[in-house]
Amino acid sequence: MQYKQAPRFSHINSDTNFKRSANPYDAQSVPDSNYQRSPTLGSYASQYHRSPTYHINEDTMNQKHQSLPQSNPATVNIDVPTLHSPVIDQLPQVNHDHAIKRTRIQFTGLGDMFVFYNQLLNGMDQFGVYLIPLNQVAYQKSLCPTEMHGFPITPWRKQMMASTLYQKLQHTDVIALEYTAVRNIINCFAEHNDGYEVLYAMLELVHPKLQKDAVILPPKSHECEDDIHLYYQKFDAWLRYETYANRPYSAREQVNHFIRELSPTFAPVVDRIRRLLDAWNPEDTAVPPALKITSLSNTIERYMVEAAGPSTTTA
Repeated sequence: MQYKQAPRFSHINSDTNFKRSANPYDAQSVPDSNYQRSPTLGSYASQYHRSPTYHINEDTMNQKHQSLPQSNPATVNIDVPTLHSPVIDQLPQVNHDHAIKRTRIQFTGLGDMFVFYNQLLNGMDQFGVYLIPLNQVAYQKSLCPTEMHGFPITPWRKQMMASTLYQKLQHTDVIALEYTAVRNIINCFAEHNDGYEVLYAMLELVHPKLQKDAVILPPKSHECEDDIHLYYQKFDAWLRYETYANRPYSAREQVNHFIRELSPTFAPVVDRIRRLLDAWNPEDTAVPPALKITSLSNTIERYMVEAAGPSTTTA
């Protein structure tokens, strides 16, 4: 690296000479004489003295640097204070606006309460609002989890999530005004502004763990106007209810319950399904893949088309 000599100024005597060190880092540059004020500056003829100079020695600097305590950046712990809780909230922030505007769910009745709850659980999770799974619901237990992904839920965060849930549930495009009983529940908790309490009160009407020896009968296909897919949705909700009430059914029992509540319209299909079950190993509680409860509605629809035969058209 090359160093250029600084320009001379008129107020510095030309006789002033500098002794420069050969090492640019060795700043032992001492003038032969003191700086003199220019006569043009008037009565201020006092002499200026150079500020103290320092000698920079690379070996000394290296020794001092090595003597400093070394730290590993990966192990440095930084304490970040919070205003609301002594516990640091390391979960994603609650995105209130997106949770209200982007979560598309609609309540369709207490018969589909479990479906509505799961849709709410999955839809709000991505915006930092959490619910416990249905199989963890218990009497007088909050629907707000105590921790998520290994991090505790702080009281301040719980309040934020409860408020966001309440604002979501009170929208009429989520729960229509025609559901008077549920709208009354929402109004009862307006002062608390707590969506967890609203959902708990709604679940109390249908969840077996929140009731005493409640028995709900399975749906019937004629109640769904023989819409096989709508009937399956209601039947699936009933199966969930029975599971939460500690009354689970095997795959074979599920199929038998399903076809038992079908109307006479599906008689040809019911006979075909019964023959398939009889041909299956009676000691095996499983069923053929086509008769699994998750695909049974599609199988029945296909069997109905086959039973009707090829369609004929007249010119």
